[in-house]
Amino acid sequence: TFQGELLMARTIEVALSSDAQDEANRSAAIGRAGLEILRTLDTFERIHSQVVLAHVSVALPQGFENAIDVLRDLVYQPLKCLQLSEHLDLSRLGEQGERIGQVASFNELCAIGAALRPWSERRGVLQISMQLPQGALAEPSWGLEKGATWAGSLVAVAVVASLGLNLWGVRQQRLADELEKSVAGLGGTTTGAVPRPRILVELEELRETEQRQRAIKDALTRMSAEAVGSYSGYLKALSRQSQGSLWITGLTVQPNGLDVELRGRMTDPRQLPVYLEHLAAEQLFRGRRFAQLEIKSLATSEQAVHANVSEFSLRARASGAAAAAPSADAADGKEGARP
Repeated sequence: TFQGELLMARTIEVALSSDAQDEANRSAAIGRAGLEILRTLDTFERIHSQVVLAHVSVALPQGFENAIDVLRDLVYQPLKCLQLSEHLDLSRLGEQGERIGQVASFNELCAIGAALRPWSERRGVLQISMQLPQGALAEPSWGLEKGATWAGSLVAVAVVASLGLNLWGVRQQRLADELEKSVAGLGGTTTGAVPRPRILVELEELRETEQRQRAIKDALTRMSAEAVGSYSGYLKALSRQSQGSLWITGLTVQPNGLDVELRGRMTDPRQLPVYLEHLAAEQLFRGRRFAQLEIKSLATSEQAVHANVSEFSLRARASGAAAAAPSADAADGKEGARP
């Protein structure tokens, strides 16, 4: 916890049969629990690298109170038993309150946390609610799935138009060849006769039309190739890193093809650093540093207020090897951005 707010909690399950077996099996079970605590501390230090832990509170199940001494020998951080009586007044619960104040089960801790949720909401603290009002997390007007659908539709239309222009160009070329043969035949049979100017004019118009259609076809081909190369890779990378509490609402690739702007929404701002760390591992985002991050709370509607939905805007800029060779694997030179 930090300033009264929970940053991380971990539940470690140990088989109940371990308590009834001999001392060796009991010590092995406690040793495995100590290893899980070490893994939890390692994860916490990687996520909150600038935080120095004062101590770790362990809520031991009833019958394992003496295990705290064994865990202290295994874990390098200061450990102490969690005693709710030091933080909460449980006197109204009578004998049950005395027991919970010393040894509380996991279900009892969850019940106490649920009872304290309104107090946190009155203080304006963002909390994760598993029962959001209907429509609070509705799909935005422009989401990742719709963006991929529109990009795919654009590519399909460009391909169909290119095929149609190709067939039309072949037909026009065949008509032009037939007209040329007709003009050549008329020139051989009518010695000294004046050629028909209308046929020559039509032939020239067909040639100009063919050149224009070929230019349009080449432009559509380049446009479809650029559309596929510009967005499909980013859309695939974002879809692989999708999370339930964070979603992308906009993607903009700058004309240089290197700088990227992401816009999205989230219900838990603490998941954003983890999401950026995973996103930086994608090949297209390697070598890019997240230079600018903006976060604001959505207060335009009652649903957004109750759902604690925040909106963020993130700009990733290419640097180093990524700017020189955007298609190659760049060194991991990311710079994390946190709210």
